[in-house]
Amino acid sequence: MAKQAGPIFLVRTIDNLIFYKMDGMYYVRMKPSFPNIRRSPRFRGTMQSARRMGRASRVAAALYAELPGGLKQFSQYRVLTGAAFLLLKTGKTEEEALA
Repeated sequence: MAKQAGPIFLVRTIDNLIFYKMDGMYYVRMKPSFPNIRRSPRFRGTMQSARRMGRASRVAAALYAELPGGLKQFSQYRVLTGAAFLLLKTGKTEEEALA
C-alpha cells in the first residue's frame, strides 16, 4: 500500500485504484485482480475443502459443548475439529463423526 501525499486526500475508487483512510493515514492500493474464488472452476477443490471444514467445525462445537467447564481449552477444540475434518474427508457423515 502506498501513502497518499498532497493537500487533497481521497476516499473512493477510481478505475483500478482504491483510495482509503486507515488509522488517520491515507493510502492507495490496486483493486485485487484474482478471480472470484467462490464461482471459479479452478477453485472448486478449495471451496469443497472450506465447506468440509465448516461441517467439521460444527461437529467439534457439539462435542466441545459436552465437555465439563473445567476441562475446556481451545486447543482441545482445534484437535476435535481436525479429527472431525479427517473423518468427513474419508466419507463419514456428520452423525458418524459425532459418534
